[in-house]
Amino acid sequence: MSAKKTKNISVAEESFEDLNSEEISVLCNMFLLKTGGSKKDKIKRLLNQPDRTNVEKAVRLAKQIKLGYLAIDYLTKDYLKDILYDHDLPISGNKFELYMQLVENSTLSPEEILGAINVQGIRDIFEQLFEEPAVESEHIIKTRILQWLDFYLVEERSLKKSLVPDVGTPPYFDMITTSEIPKKKHDIWPIYGRPGKTDIESDISKEAPDRYEVAISYAGEDKKIAEELAKRLRDKNIKVFIDRFSQADLWGKNLSNEFKELFGPKADYVLTLISKHYVVKDWTDFEFTVARGEAKKRNREFILPIRLDNAPMVGLRSDICYLDYRKDGPKVIVNTLLQKLGKKTPSKNTSKSITFLCPLCKSKVSEDMVDCPHCGAEFE
Repeated sequence: MSAKKTKNISVAEESFEDLNSEEISVLCNMFLLKTGGSKKDKIKRLLNQPDRTNVEKAVRLAKQIKLGYLAIDYLTKDYLKDILYDHDLPISGNKFELYMQLVENSTLSPEEILGAINVQGIRDIFEQLFEEPAVESEHIIKTRILQWLDFYLVEERSLKKSLVPDVGTPPYFDMITTSEIPKKKHDIWPIYGRPGKTDIESDISKEAPDRYEVAISYAGEDKKIAEELAKRLRDKNIKVFIDRFSQADLWGKNLSNEFKELFGPKADYVLTLISKHYVVKDWTDFEFTVARGEAKKRNREFILPIRLDNAPMVGLRSDICYLDYRKDGPKVIVNTLLQKLGKKTPSKNTSKSITFLCPLCKSKVSEDMVDCPHCGAEFE
């Protein structure tokens, strides 16, 4: 196992070494790491991230940048501008700067990039990448390039598969085949759901509405916060979707298809509870991807981020305004959302929460929080 890991680390280091110092700084910035120092210092920060999933993501992004070096001559500036325009991103700069905008904002699709290049261009890229003649069919060549992008991820996932805790299979997964469970394109083993998703809630809707004003996307570890927000919103007569309160309706259905609707066209807004757990889960990645796709079709904001900690969220632009649960608490968040929905205009006093000191860590905490966001202490 140790030999295999050494191989993986060298793959990661090689991926970063192929980039210049400025591009390494871009990757560090995406993962909220310091961007100062030498190129070697910055690579070390990327490799030493405590969350191995972020290392995986950084390696793939580094390989996407290297793919840009090889593919840029075969792409037109107008093609790149069109993609950026569709994502409401700046469209100024040279071709490689436009390409880097796609990487930096996690809107690059290697499959689409390869699809926009002619057959000879694909063969040239393959030969530069692998230093061998491109004699196979176009499909096989493209597949090998995409596999190269994911090589480190596949090796790393295989290595730690036996170390992943068994979180159990929710009851409503029993009749779903692995082909129906949503996966990231690079995943090589089935997804078994979020921890803590096995209890059937007593508070379930007898009849699900055709449309929800709010859908909440969250990781299982953050269920207490999600449930608190959902209950407060329901008390205000807001139609809110949260999977724990809708298990009777979801039971027996294809969750992939259901969530594509619930976090897409059936929701007026999607609340995303961004945390260190949210950014590494497969189901939340699926829900967030669905919401991002739907957001492109709306003529106003659709995804409303709520930060539970400072975990970097790949795909969430840094200039998007968010609320901070640690500072605002559920009361302010619910009142702000009511205002967003046009249900209520809070008075001057309702936007401020009374705070007190957590008895354990002495941090300031809003009076309506169920536990301390800093140390996890539960309040009576």
